Amino acid sequence: MVRCEFCLKLASGLHPATRLLGDPNVDASWQRGLAAMCNSCWKILMDAGGAGKKRRGSDERWWLGHDVGKETARE
Repeated sequence: MVRCEFCLKLASGLHPATRLLGDPNVDASWQRGLAAMCNSCWKILMDAGGAGKKRRGSDERWWLGHDVGKETARE
């Protein structure tokens, strides 16, 4: 049983997400991966678009997808 990252309801699935922890100019502040979300929280993040959504009670800001934030150099 997997719970939603935001509200602790049962997650409806895993979704690609980006999380900012700290200074947006520092590569290490950006984390990309899969986040367990319920349908309600997924819709809230989808509606937030490029602004993202700050997680209540923390300094984390989240976006759906992996196309936001500082891109790390690839060789």
